[in-house]
Amino acid sequence: MPDFSQPLEQYLSRKPSWLREVASQGVHSTHEHLHTEAQRLARGPDTALWLHHYLPTDLAGAGVSPEVLQQMVQERDRPPYIPLRELDASIINAFSLVRHTGYGEVVKRTASLFGGSGELTVENLASCIAGLEQRLTPGFYARECGRCGLLSMQTNSFDMVDGERLPVRREQCHSFHFKDLFIDGFLRWPHAEMAQQEKSLRVDSLESWEALVERYFADDAADCIAVKCAMAYARSLNFEAVEREDASRALDAMLAPASATGSTASERRAFENYGMRFILALAGRYELPVKFHTGHYAGHGSEPLHRIRNNLIDLEPLIAAFPQVNFIIMHHAYPYGEAAVTLAKSYANCFIDQCWTWAMNPAAASRYLFEFLLGAPANKLFLFGGDYACLELTLGHLDLARQGLCLTLERLVDEGWATPDEALELARRVCHRNQEALFPPLRHLKQASP
Repeated sequence: MPDFSQPLEQYLSRKPSWLREVASQGVHSTHEHLHTEAQRLARGPDTALWLHHYLPTDLAGAGVSPEVLQQMVQERDRPPYIPLRELDASIINAFSLVRHTGYGEVVKRTASLFGGSGELTVENLASCIAGLEQRLTPGFYARECGRCGLLSMQTNSFDMVDGERLPVRREQCHSFHFKDLFIDGFLRWPHAEMAQQEKSLRVDSLESWEALVERYFADDAADCIAVKCAMAYARSLNFEAVEREDASRALDAMLAPASATGSTASERRAFENYGMRFILALAGRYELPVKFHTGHYAGHGSEPLHRIRNNLIDLEPLIAAFPQVNFIIMHHAYPYGEAAVTLAKSYANCFIDQCWTWAMNPAAASRYLFEFLLGAPANKLFLFGGDYACLELTLGHLDLARQGLCLTLERLVDEGWATPDEALELARRVCHRNQEALFPPLRHLKQASP
């Protein structure tokens, strides 16, 4: 069983040099939801922000009421913010119940990186404010990523425009910060009003819908590193083939005025099935890998395991039908990831991403990495994606993932599956070389490490 009880530096202090070299590898993050640097600087040194995003899931599971959690997070992106010492007592009391979860561990490690100790307490988070304030100046992202060895970030933005999430973030990004083309709005029709306005195209038929999607790929594919799909939150990933004429009739029904008959669930599904395959064909033409959310749902109060457990069964026909498209199975389909090893083993166009998983359950992520390295080609896995909106939490998550990598490779060597040199080469692969092989823009960044 991997032991995450010691901080990374303390763990490494008694380890051989090859493990310290493993821990020093530069890492590409393949999945983030980061705010822009300007947005983060505007928030200021509010370390209560570190309690947002994923920790509320565990707090809810521990029994904190949804109303109290909503009060804590509802003002997460705009003032006035709830000060640390004004948090509800039930939240503070629940800290002791979640301090050993992956989400709790990320907050503790984040505090350690910014001047605090490895404790999940209000006092510890408050002790980080002064140091964080000194660092929160222009260039914060580049400095902190450089300090922690984070080579690049791929972001699927949460930013909204008039209540709609646009397919592509428009703000200027750093040279090491890449964008995803988010496609869910194209499929969950009609929910792309701003997208239509942005391209000056009005969708009133399947032909005009295809023109809108094609325009986004033509205009934005060169500025994007991948396509991102989170449709698994809304439906199964079984996107069966549908005739174009049937999809056209289905979209006509979906576009009908509310006073008309409207569309049925089967019509919406028919359009989504056709639309997904249309988009995959475009992704192949523009040589963009496609990331699919699989596995565990974010948030609390909804975890439809009957659908989640079939994500990979449903996705396999698409992987087989589009050999020219590289598919990325995000979050290793936790907690049903064993089938992902089989898919990566069988299909050259299938890759596994451990983004988010080290925070969800670091012990499970370590076991998964160990078994993957013994069950599938070493070029088919990416170690890390922070999956946070706040950069500091991503860096805390990275520290946790690095320790998980060290523990996993140490076990691999101890059990005789690999030599130290071979384990170090595996670290280079999963940290940066595999990513640079699949995502060409990463190859132009500064060399990751020797």
